[in-house]
Formats: sequence, C-alpha cells, structure tokens
Amino acid sequence: MAPRHPLRDPHHGPRTEVRWRFFGRGVGPEDVAPALGVGAVKAVQQVHGARCLTITDAGQDTGTEDADALATAAPGVALAVRTADCAPVLLWDAAVPAVAAAHAGWRGALAGALEAALGALAALGARDIRAAIGPCIGPASYAVSPGFEAPFIEEDPCAATFFRDGRFDLPGYAAFRLARAGVTRIAQAGADTFAQSEHFHSFRRDGAAAGRQISAICIAP
Repeated sequence: MAPRHPLRDPHHGPRTEVRWRFFGRGVGPEDVAPALGVGAVKAVQQVHGARCLTITDAGQDTGTEDADALATAAPGVALAVRTADCAPVLLWDAAVPAVAAAHAGWRGALAGALEAALGALAALGARDIRAAIGPCIGPASYAVSPGFEAPFIEEDPCAATFFRDGRFDLPGYAAFRLARAGVTRIAQAGADTFAQSEHFHSFRRDGAAAGRQISAICIAP
C-alpha cells in the first residue's frame, strides 16, 4: 500500500463524512473502492485541459469523457485522478456535501482546471471549500526552460514568484490559483514525486515507463 501520509484523515461535516486519500506506488484502481469504503469509482480521460465533469449518480459512464476534474454530491461515489508529477488536488465542502478531484499539471493549472472544479462545486451548493494538494513534482526538481514562465506571468504578473533559478513551484502555483479563487483553507502534502522514487511514480524521472499514482475523494455512503 501507499506510504502513510498526514493528509489522509477523513473530514467530518455536521451531516456527513468526506473521505480522501493520496495513494502511492503499489495501489491500483481496484484498491480504491475498498480503501474508501464505496461501491463506485469514477475517472475520466485526462487531457491537460480545464473541463470539470459533474457526476450525478453511480451509474454514470465517465470512462470516455475528456476532462481533468470531476465533482459530485452523490454519496458512495469516489472521484479519482491519476498523476505522475502533475498535482492531484482534492476539494470538498463537507456541509453540503460536495467533493471534487482535479488533475493539475502546468497546462491544466494555467488553463483553469482548478477554477473549473471550484465552479462545479459552487453549482452543487458548496460555499466553504477546503483543498488538499497531493504529492507532485517539487520546486527543487522541476527545472524549466527559459521563457517557460511567460504565459503564466502574462495571465497574472504575481505568478512570477513561482519561478526561481530556472525552476517552477507547481504546488505553490496550484495553491495560488486556489487562493485567488477564494479558497482559504489549503493543505499541501509537501512530497516530491521526482525525488521520492521509493514512494511515487514520476514521468520526468522514469519517462514513458512511469506508472501513475491515484488520488481519490468521496462522500461516505
């Protein structure tokens, strides 16, 4: 199973329970449902874009949908994203309840994948949204080429702070986008997928042979 992680504890709202986990090496899609105690796990075809798909019930077919985030208010349905350096971001409002999962690499984060997930949650009635940013490539490991930062700074000059000495702070940028959209409670795993090969897959480190880790969130049945 994945290593123990401080960002795994269930969160309880006044009327419900939200469960979420960031898994690592050794955990496959078949392990997610029993780990979270649900009967259905939903995922999409991730395309590094900004679409969020809202799941209305456990029977909804999502496997052929192109999207990079999912949201639901349906109990017992886990939402899963797969990453191997990109940032998995889990979002919830336990009081509604409503949950979302987003896949945020640099393209998706810049395109607005996180804001799309937040918008889908708001449409479900969420107002007090919390976020957890899971294991992803860390700023010490994420070397980028000259000029890479240009579209980020063009979109918002404040993004310049996430580029230092030829490296990019992806989890910091994801947190910035969430905070800019109004999320005030944001936790970060602080784990570097590139550097921690014993725990995580990394596309930058392992290339096309890299596996994927799964992150998932659900409303308890």
